[in-house]
Amino acid sequence: MHTDQLFELVYILLEKKKVTAGEMARHFGVSARTVYRWVEALNMADVPVYAEKGEGGGIRIAENYAIDKAVLTEREKLDVLAGIRTLSTLSLENASGSGGKNDGTENSSIQSAITKIQSLFRTGAEKTDWIQVDFAPWNPKGAEVRTLFAQLKNAILSQRQIQFDYFSSAGKCGTRTVQPQKLIFRGQAWYLYGLSSQNEPENPADKEKSLADKKNRMRFFKLNRMRNITVLNVPVLPDAFEGLSDETAGTYDETGEIPFVRLTLKVSKSAAYRIMDEYSVESIEDTEDGAKIITLSLPEIY
Repeated sequence: MHTDQLFELVYILLEKKKVTAGEMARHFGVSARTVYRWVEALNMADVPVYAEKGEGGGIRIAENYAIDKAVLTEREKLDVLAGIRTLSTLSLENASGSGGKNDGTENSSIQSAITKIQSLFRTGAEKTDWIQVDFAPWNPKGAEVRTLFAQLKNAILSQRQIQFDYFSSAGKCGTRTVQPQKLIFRGQAWYLYGLSSQNEPENPADKEKSLADKKNRMRFFKLNRMRNITVLNVPVLPDAFEGLSDETAGTYDETGEIPFVRLTLKVSKSAAYRIMDEYSVESIEDTEDGAKIITLSLPEIY
């Protein structure tokens, strides 16, 4: 008997009010007899779950039973659920973090979290469906970002180094080995932030120099420029990010470390909306010939 299965049974009862032993047996992949044993165990733990026999019977939980959830306000509960629903858009139907087939674990775990939290908060889906976020581009090939996202997410959580081919802003393609720290979505694109690997110094006297070197080797890699990603069977070094402050928050500001390039574009009236769709435009001016003068700034990393 797993405690998490007992909790999930309680969450389901809070959501559905009544279920049958057969339904729960199929849901958990156990026998109906096991489900009834779980009901007895919950009763012994003072959780008011009970079984009713006969037509219209089933397993129920007392109407007035609720897990303490007073630590969050109603608005906070909705924000939590909306956040989890947003994350669910990055779960995969047909791909896994290893680049192979998905067994559905990622999807089911997120859906399970949504169900549990809705039950805890007693908040209906209609109150959390006000926002939908999909990070994939309109181009059908844009769905590849989800496969790549899952690969990188699993590499980060399992603390494994990765290797990939990368197209730099200079137009060159080279193979990179990176110790990944986090994924960042900023502007209109996903980035991997991590430590570009090289041999670490063995002499303790070189530690200070090593820290400065690490800061110089922390890089942003744009996901749509990455190709042939491989998760290596090499762990991220225990002290890979030791001594490094989180500098990701300010690096995209114009006052940050990444330099910006200011552009002035002359485009046709019919093409202006495409620029506005893709970039944050600073100003638009009309010209005598009917064209548009558009000014915008882009980080060099773009």
